[in-house]
Amino acid sequence: MAEVRGALKAGPLSLDEFCSWPVTVIRSLIGAGDGDDGERLHRLRFLLQRGLWIDSDYSGVAGEYEVMHQMLQALKHVALEAAGLGGESAVLCFNNVKVVHGRFCDKGKQQQDILKYISSLHNNSVCLFGDLKDRLPTAARQLLDSMIPETKVTPAEAKQAYSNMSQWLMENRAWVFAPAGTSPCLIHGTDCPLVKSVEPASTSPATPPPKRRRLSFSESDTSKMDFAVASGEEESVPLAPASSFLRVNLAGTTCTGWSSAGKGLHFADPSERPHAIWLAERVARAEQGVEDMVISECTPRYPVKEKLADLEKTHEIIFLHISPMQLGWPVRQSRVFTCSLNRESMAWVGPDQSAVADHFLQLFGREIQATADVFLAATDAEVFDFLRERASKRGLQLPEDMSWQDVSMQHVYAPGQLVRLENYEKARQEVLSEKHSDGADDAAVAGDSGPSRDCGAWYADLEQNPGHGASTPGPILPSALTHGTLHSWSANRPMLPMEQYVAHGWNVFADGMSLQIELLGSMLVVLLHVSLSQADRAASIQPERTLLRSGGSSESSFSLGQDSQQSLSSFGDFGAATDSDMSRQQFQSVASDSHEENPGASPRRFVRFLQ
Repeated sequence: MAEVRGALKAGPLSLDEFCSWPVTVIRSLIGAGDGDDGERLHRLRFLLQRGLWIDSDYSGVAGEYEVMHQMLQALKHVALEAAGLGGESAVLCFNNVKVVHGRFCDKGKQQQDILKYISSLHNNSVCLFGDLKDRLPTAARQLLDSMIPETKVTPAEAKQAYSNMSQWLMENRAWVFAPAGTSPCLIHGTDCPLVKSVEPASTSPATPPPKRRRLSFSESDTSKMDFAVASGEEESVPLAPASSFLRVNLAGTTCTGWSSAGKGLHFADPSERPHAIWLAERVARAEQGVEDMVISECTPRYPVKEKLADLEKTHEIIFLHISPMQLGWPVRQSRVFTCSLNRESMAWVGPDQSAVADHFLQLFGREIQATADVFLAATDAEVFDFLRERASKRGLQLPEDMSWQDVSMQHVYAPGQLVRLENYEKARQEVLSEKHSDGADDAAVAGDSGPSRDCGAWYADLEQNPGHGASTPGPILPSALTHGTLHSWSANRPMLPMEQYVAHGWNVFADGMSLQIELLGSMLVVLLHVSLSQADRAASIQPERTLLRSGGSSESSFSLGQDSQQSLSSFGDFGAATDSDMSRQQFQSVASDSHEENPGASPRRFVRFLQ
C-alpha cells in the first residue's frame, strides 16, 4: 500500500487548486505522457464535435448541469492555453462544443424548485418531469399499481412482486415507451415529449439570452457561446437536429434499498418500481436508436451486474467504485458509477472491466494533502447569520452586534446533538491518546493517506451516534445523512450548508462555480475510450496519424501535463444570474432555509480558475 500511495501525485492543497480540478482533469487525460495522449484526444474531438444532448432522471439538484458547464470551460481553457503556447489547432475545436439539456426529472419539491430555476435561465425551454411513473401510459400505470405488494408481506414476496413489475415492463417496453411518448411537464403545464428533436434555431431570438460566464483569457476572446438549451432559442448558431447529437441519459438512481443507513430491503424495497421503469426505458430508447449512452451513480452497495442485467443485450456495461478521497479530496462519499453504451452506436475501446479502476486512478488518482478545513470559506458575517438563525429556531434571539465566536453551541444544537458532540469529543481524545502512547504513525491512526488525526481538523456528523452510524469522524469530512449536522472542532462551529456544497464540489458562494468531481472525471474517461459504431466506426477508432508520435501527440507537447506553469485565468463578472449557476439565494433557501442574500454584498475572491 505504501508503494501505491507513493506513486500517486500530490492532490489539491488550497481552495484555488480544488476549484481548478476540471483543468487538472483535462490535462491528465490528454497530457498524461503515456504514449496514448493523441489517440485519446482524437476520440474526444471526434465525439464532442457532434455535441452532447443530455436527459436526466433522478435529477436531484442537477449536478450534471454544472458538470457539463465546467467541462466546457475547462476544455476552452486548455484550447486557449494551447493557442497561447503556439500549439496546433487540434484542441481549438474545444471552443465550440455544444451541450443541450433536454429535460430534468425529479419528484422532490425542493429539487423541483431548483430545476425550475435552471430552466428559467433558458426561457423555460428545459422540460421538468415529476415522478417516473407519470411517463407511463394510463393502462400500464394502473397495471403496475395493481401489482404493488401489500403492506404486510414478507421480503421474499415483495421482491417477487417488484421482479414481476420489471419483467412486465421489459416484455412490453415497445409500446409502454413508444417514441412518441409524453409526460406531464411542470414547466410548460402540458404533456411534453420524452424524446425531443430540435429544429434549427432562429438567428433572431425573441428573448435575449441570459448573461453567460466567460473565461477572461484576453480582451480579444471572441469564442462562440458554449452552452445551448433544448429549444435553441438562445443560441446564435443554429443547432443541428437532436439525432446528430451524442445522446446521454444521466441518473442518480435511488439508493434507499441499498444504503447502509437504510433498512436494507434490497430487491424488496419500494424504490425497485421506479428503477424498473427507468431501466426498461433505457433498453427501449437504445433499440429505437435515440440514446447512445447511460451514466448512472448510486451507493457502492448497488449491485451493478444484478440491477442492470436487463441492459446486457443492448448495452456494454462498465462500472467503477470511486471515492473523492482517491482523487485527493478530503471527503468521504464513495459511489459506484456505471456507463452503459448502446452496442448499436458506440464501441468501448478502453481497458477490460477488471482494469478500469486501475486505469482511472492512473489518470486521476491523487494523494490527499488537505483537511476538510480547506472548505471553511464562509465569512464571519455568514457564520453569525447562520448561527443566529439556528438559535432563533430554538427560541433564542442573539444580539446583532455579537461575534459568532461568542455564540455557545448550547444555543445552536439540539439536546441530542449536544450529547453526541460530547461523546465524539471523548472518542477523539481516546484516539489522540492512543496515538501518542503507542507511537503509531499518523497515517496508521487516521486509517487513510493524508493528514493525521491530531492535525487540529476534526469533523463528525452530530445526527449519527459514535460507532453506530455510517459516519467516520476525523480530519476528512465524514459522510452525512440527509440532514447531516457536521461539526468542526478547529472552528468550533457547525459547517455551513454552503461549505458542505463546496466540499462536495458545489461552490455556491457569491462568485462561485460548482463541480461534481466524480461524474466529471467519469464522463470524460468514457468519451476518451469509446467510438462510434456503424458508418463512422473505422474512422473514429483509428487515431490521426499525426497524433501517433513518441510520448503522445504534438498537441500534448505544449505543457498540458502537470508540469505546466501557465497561470490560470479568471472569470469575469459574476454579478448576474448565469446559465449554469444556481443563484446563491436559491441554494441558501433550499439547503438551509437561511437568510436572504444581501444583494449589495461585494463579490469575494474565491479561486483563480473556477471561482
